[in-house]
Amino acid sequence: MLTPSRRHLILSLINEKTLVTIKELAEWTQCSEATIRRDLSYLEKENKLKRFHGGAESILSPNVETSIGARKVCNAEQKKAIAKFAADLVEPGDCIFLDSGTTVINMVEFLRHNIIVVTNGLSIIERCVDVGIPTYSIGGRIKKLTSAFVGKGALDGLTHYHFDKCFMGMNGIDLTYGFTTPDPDEGLIKQKVMSLSDACYVLADQSKFDQVTFSSVNPLNKAVIITNHRKNSKKLLKYQQITRIEAVEL
Repeated sequence: MLTPSRRHLILSLINEKTLVTIKELAEWTQCSEATIRRDLSYLEKENKLKRFHGGAESILSPNVETSIGARKVCNAEQKKAIAKFAADLVEPGDCIFLDSGTTVINMVEFLRHNIIVVTNGLSIIERCVDVGIPTYSIGGRIKKLTSAFVGKGALDGLTHYHFDKCFMGMNGIDLTYGFTTPDPDEGLIKQKVMSLSDACYVLADQSKFDQVTFSSVNPLNKAVIITNHRKNSKKLLKYQQITRIEAVEL
C-alpha cells in the first residue's frame, strides 16, 4: 500500500473508532508498528489527529462520517459474530430489509437463500446477487461515502414494501437520545423502514454505545439491539431497562 493511501486509511480508521492503538492499526493495515508510529507523527503534525502513548485519537466530532471501506475494517471480528447471530433470526420465506451498515453487510454470507431481500445498500446488492438471493433495490440517489441509496426516490420506493424483519446499523446509541446517525437522509430511510417492519433489529458493536450523532432516528424501544457488549456489564444493564438486547459471545 502506498504511503498516502495508508495514511488516508489510518485517519479514516481513527475517525471511525475515535481511539485506537498502534497495535490495532498495524494489524488492520498489515504494516509494522514502526511504520504506524511514523505515520501518526506525520498526521499529528498536519493537525489531523492527537497522539497518546501507544496510539492515537480522533479530533473530529462523531457527526463526521467515515468511508464504508474504513468501517468494514474496524472491529471486523465482532461485526461478523453479530452478523451471524442476526442472520440466524431470519426464517424461510421472510422478506427482510438490510441497510448499508457494514455489520449488516456481513449477514449475507450466513443467510438462507429462500428469502427476499430489499436494500438501500449497493454492497448488499452485489453480495446477494453473487450468492443467488432474490434482491430488490429501493432506488434513489447513491451516496458515495456509504454506498447507500438515499433521497426522495429511495423513500418513495419503500412505500411498495412491507418487511417481516429489518436489520440496520446505527452510528449512535444513547440512553437519552436513542438511535442516531450523522446524515438526515439516511436517518429518514432508517425511520421509514422501521415503520414498515414487524420486527426491527439494530446491529452495533460496543463502540456505538453512549454515542450521539446529528440526526435522530427512533427511541431505543423501537428495535432489539444485537451487540458484542458483555452481557452483564453495568452499561448494558441500563440499556436493557429500555429495550431488549441480545449480547453475542465471541
